Amino acid sequence: MASYGGEFRDVRVTNVEKDGSGFTSMLDGDETITSRKIVLATGISDEFPEIDGFEELWGNGVHHCPYCHGYEVRDQPLGVLVNNQHTIEYAKLIYNLSEDLVVFTDGQETLGEATRSAFTERGIEIENEPIRAFNGSSDSLESISLEDGREIARHAFFYPPPMKQHSKLAEQLGLKVTEIGLIEVGQSEHGVGFTSIDGLFVAGDASNASAPSIPSAVADGNVVGATVNLELSQEAFENS
Repeated sequence: MASYGGEFRDVRVTNVEKDGSGFTSMLDGDETITSRKIVLATGISDEFPEIDGFEELWGNGVHHCPYCHGYEVRDQPLGVLVNNQHTIEYAKLIYNLSEDLVVFTDGQETLGEATRSAFTERGIEIENEPIRAFNGSSDSLESISLEDGREIARHAFFYPPPMKQHSKLAEQLGLKVTEIGLIEVGQSEHGVGFTSIDGLFVAGDASNASAPSIPSAVADGNVVGATVNLELSQEAFENS
């Protein structure tokens, strides 16, 4: 990047303000820089439930994505946490991997009568007792402990945790964020990554352009970068 005139700065941006046709960014140490465009590529963070063993087994028996991790555990005893409407639909997706499925509500009343009937008719067990802990080794899940003392053996567990913006800049700038924590972006014939603020773009997992994943984030960054370059080139032409 440096060979093309770019510069990497290992410093935190504390604030961004729209300043006429451009932006002023405040950095740690009270330094400010100005720019014509800004691309937020700050990513997201998962919000894990406060249950013993969940974070320790994340990615090793406890998973968020059936497309990333489902094939390896197909036809095995699986569990899924269902605590909102989104995860009800998610549970149906997990059932496609294995009919040996237990739906855990973790003590929350999230299942309506119609959903309960649809699950039980297909042999899906519904467990309402709160979860106390996830048990296993460093690379696999073995069982799930419930508050009433029971343990339910499961080979893998799925749950898509809520997400939050890794940076507070989106909130400071007043950008619209979806109910699952992603910044709303738009597209036009000129490209992608547009926000409600002219000249401010979002790329990668922080936006709702695609499902959060490394390949999607890289691809989105490529296209958003081209979009910004197109805008800068057009402005340079018009001002020449």
